[in-house]
Formats: sequence, structure tokens, C-alpha cells
Amino acid sequence: MVASRVPSTSRDQQESCIFCRIARGEETNKILYEDESFVAFHDINPAASQHILLITKAHIPSLYSLLPTAEDIKLVKDMVAIGNELLSGTDPTQRKFGFHYPPFNSVMHIHLHCFELPHTWWGKHKYTETERPWAGYMTAQQLLDRLQTAAAQQAQPRTAHE
Repeated sequence: MVASRVPSTSRDQQESCIFCRIARGEETNKILYEDESFVAFHDINPAASQHILLITKAHIPSLYSLLPTAEDIKLVKDMVAIGNELLSGTDPTQRKFGFHYPPFNSVMHIHLHCFELPHTWWGKHKYTETERPWAGYMTAQQLLDRLQTAAAQQAQPRTAHE
């Protein structure tokens, strides 16, 4: 469960984080979805015909804070499942989910971008799916693949010559 995560940032950083303030109800954003672990709202600078942000209530600074554990893999899968629910009235082939990672994220708090395509002109450049590490954006599936691959590698028994 997300709430059990040990905070990796100071109380001051969490107090000043805009997404933490939204999750606590201290901002005036229209909340589209909320449960014990997540909050969703429209992006203030939409990059697609529909652009929703899904954030964790617990302050997780970035993708670099995620570990290749069953808990964090489930976190990402849960985020994508909620994103699909939020876009349920749209064509599934026109949905896209992804994350920015430092230094390319504008808020140091993990957030899933949930898109109904097409992208705006800027959005198609800013949210391009690529394997290039300098691009700053990865799809939710790319993140899941990386976490699951790392988890599988950690689970393999070491041989005597390693």
C-alpha cells in the first residue's frame, strides 16, 4: 500500500509540494477521482484533447524513488487501471499513459499523465515515446517493463562465480 511508504523527502518539501497540497484538499482543483491512495484532476496545461494527472497521496518524489518490488509494480499498475477508468468513455486505441522523470518533470511528485489523443502540437513533442534517455518521458508500459525486468533479475539466484 502506498501509505506505508517511508517518506523520502522532508516535511518542508511535502508541505511546499503543490501535488501534496492538492491531495490534502488545500488547493481549488476540481477533483475527478479520489480514493485512499490517489487523486486525479485535469492538467492545467493540457497537451491532448483530454489530459488528466493522477497523483499518489503519499509524496513519492519521482520515478527514481520507485523500486523493483511487487509493491511498486502494483502501484504503477493501479495507476494505469485508474487512468483507464478515468478515460473509459474514450476509444481505447486513443489512450496513452506515461511519466516524466527528472530533470524533465515540472513537479517533484510522481504523477501519471493520462491522455485521450490526439496530442496538441506541443504535446506530441513533449510526450513522445522513445527509448532515448535524454527525452525525459516514458510510457507507463516502459516503466512497468523496467521494474519487472529488474525484479526478475533480482530474484534470480546468483551462481558461485558471480
